[in-house]
Amino acid sequence: MNYLKMIIFIPVVLVVVIFLASSSSLSSSFSPDLLVRQALLFVIISPANSPLQIYNVDDFGAKGDGITDDSEAFKEAWKSACSSELDRVVLLVPDSKQYLLKPIKFSGPCKSQHFTVKIKGTIKASENQSDYKRYWVLFQKVQNFRVEGGGAFNGNGRIWWQNSCKVNKSLAVGFIGCKNLRVANLKFWNAQRMHLTFLKCVNVEALNLTLTAPADSPNTDGIHVTGTHNLHINNCVISTGDDCISIVRMSKNIRATNITCGPGHGISIGSLGAKNKEDKVSNVFVNGAIFSGTTNGVRIKTWQGGSGYAKNIRFENIRMRNVSNPIIIDQHYCDQKEPCQEQVSAVHIKNVVYSNIKGTSNSEVALRFDCSNHFPCEILLDDGGYGYARNICFENITMNKVKNPIIIDQNYCDQNKPCGEQQIRYGRSAIKGCGVQKYKRHKQVGDCNQIRLQQALSMPRGSLRDVVLEAAPDDDHHHGRDDEVEAPCLWCHISHQRQIKVQRMKMAEKLMTNEVRFGFTFVSPAANSLLQIYNVDDFGAKGDGITDDSEAFKEAWETACSSELDRVVLLVPDSKQYLLKPIKFSGPCESQHLTVKIKGTIKASENQSDYKRHWLLFQKIHNFRVEGGGAFNGNGRIWWQNSCKVNKSLAVGFIGCKNLRVANLKFWNAQRMHLTFRKCVNVEALNLTLTAPADSPNTDGIHVTATHNLHINNCLISTGDDCISIVSMSKNIRATNITCGPGHGISIGSLGARNKEDKVSNVFVNGAIFSGTTNGVRIKTWQGGSGYAKNIRFENIRMRNVRNPIIIDQHYCDQKEPCQEQEEQGEG
Repeated sequence: MNYLKMIIFIPVVLVVVIFLASSSSLSSSFSPDLLVRQALLFVIISPANSPLQIYNVDDFGAKGDGITDDSEAFKEAWKSACSSELDRVVLLVPDSKQYLLKPIKFSGPCKSQHFTVKIKGTIKASENQSDYKRYWVLFQKVQNFRVEGGGAFNGNGRIWWQNSCKVNKSLAVGFIGCKNLRVANLKFWNAQRMHLTFLKCVNVEALNLTLTAPADSPNTDGIHVTGTHNLHINNCVISTGDDCISIVRMSKNIRATNITCGPGHGISIGSLGAKNKEDKVSNVFVNGAIFSGTTNGVRIKTWQGGSGYAKNIRFENIRMRNVSNPIIIDQHYCDQKEPCQEQVSAVHIKNVVYSNIKGTSNSEVALRFDCSNHFPCEILLDDGGYGYARNICFENITMNKVKNPIIIDQNYCDQNKPCGEQQIRYGRSAIKGCGVQKYKRHKQVGDCNQIRLQQALSMPRGSLRDVVLEAAPDDDHHHGRDDEVEAPCLWCHISHQRQIKVQRMKMAEKLMTNEVRFGFTFVSPAANSLLQIYNVDDFGAKGDGITDDSEAFKEAWETACSSELDRVVLLVPDSKQYLLKPIKFSGPCESQHLTVKIKGTIKASENQSDYKRHWLLFQKIHNFRVEGGGAFNGNGRIWWQNSCKVNKSLAVGFIGCKNLRVANLKFWNAQRMHLTFRKCVNVEALNLTLTAPADSPNTDGIHVTATHNLHINNCLISTGDDCISIVSMSKNIRATNITCGPGHGISIGSLGARNKEDKVSNVFVNGAIFSGTTNGVRIKTWQGGSGYAKNIRFENIRMRNVRNPIIIDQHYCDQKEPCQEQEEQGEG
């Protein structure tokens, strides 16, 4: 008699099966022959010959007490890990400890093809300034290398900042000459000078980083890039005392996406050309940045006397809030005590695009282009072309109550003594086609006389409604052999309105669709900004970990969810603990891009009588993000003494959400399951850390029910139950780069309980590490159910000391009484 009713379909995808395990490493119920016949693709190596080797710095004598110098232990651990010839090597810096390090250099090349430094604790800089030279922590000449793990570097920079000059101030964490590098899911605090530097590196990812220092800390750039090619900086939060990102000489193919910047000095290309050097930067793409309270927004800065170029640069989809200088090109940059001398040569600036930049400026000048006196903006020069700024378009700019909306100043002089008059040798910048237009409809504008910009152009408030800028060389300009002839920027609209509403502004943008290519909008703080931030503190939240902040969060949510602005952020500030009773955050919401940015910690209340099914529930919200680097503390210890599931709340849940991202967060000590997705569609769960003690009952990490199109990536899960559990009616589930342990592994099921029909399909688990788990990968079904679990693939998985590495259990029975045997009645 066949007793199976739930049918498990397993596709034949066998390519290679390697099973080298001693009898002690697997339970007696497992048969390698059976697994081969089931056609599963996997690699299981016994602990004695594992392709994954972990070197724990504690095993080399590190104390991690924040007082003892652990430098020598780290050196020894690095030496062993770097010399290992195993395919995958991990150098582990454990959680919940502080390791004090003097300046240290970690040098390659290393032998492993996949080398990871997993930092889960905190690495803290020593205070002895005499030990320091150029770097505090330096990695050099290492290939196929990752530094990640959710931990932190504390540069202990306050002891340096009292000396604001750069002399003898160490760079914090640096990478030199590395290739195929990923730096991800880390925090950098209070650097001595620059927090994170890349020098002469190739193929680099800097992902999900948080870099913070006080706004008045000198020279504490967030990420500094020199001589590096093919770099992607993504999803980083940077608030420092200098540039959030600075890109300097000989760098190319640099992308910065989804950046949150502020306070700080913005994103800078340069400075370039200092000390008459030749500097080259090309192919820079900044897309999707938010600037808040920064000194500058996006800036290109060059010294006089230099040579080379900054070309093919694009800034787009940027939001600014109270930024002093939103857009700057400064070819007279001078960062020294003595005034800089006027010089003829300059770095060429060309092919610069500004697109869809919106927000507020807290100064009277939203754009400033201070181009070379010798080489006017938008002009091509002969005689070798020492420098120019060209091909810059301004379009669809809206400003309110700005005294000097646009200034093109070619006689800029920022020094104690007057600047001498200089002759413009070739060409001029011209303004063509200026005239007053009605706002509601477009009319062809007539030509005005060309205006030489020997004096600053200033448009008084309200005097012009629409101006078309067109740059062109003089009619008598003679092109040299090195000139490149560029088509002028046509139909570049600048709207200057004293009073404007968001609805009217959007209408104007729509009307200009056929004419504009690159647009940006600045709205004064008095008007409705396209980015609105709602801080829970402004609604009465205390964040002291004692006061109940539930009502403040409800009010903040109601306001944020009802906002009709395009981008809305509900902010939970850093360095605070917010005590919450169970709350339901319900949609649908009005904004097309709603983000809950959690930077602090949200802590569960202890009154068990308040709880029902969920602690925190988000439901029916579309185009939604929950992220920010903060944490959810479920305060679960008060629940675990009652190991059964009755009256135990799920911690954080999402129901009926669509186009959802949950990223860069920590979940601690859930009452029951840490994170649940139910009936959601199109979900990303990225860079999450979910932790609870190994003996905490029913504390699954991520639980998935009836959810479609879910990608779980780069998550660290150590709990008292399944790391990931996938159950009824879920399909198209990917789990990649998962670290699991302790816990019960990754489970599909249980399915078919109480004779139900359950269906799970298209599950792909790739690149997981299991360490000390009860199970590895498991499919579990009850007798009596129907439906299927099909199209399931587990591959590229490493297991270490796992009790039951691979399980298919169709007699799963999680109840006190024995389960009855039932006959097969399902699909066959």
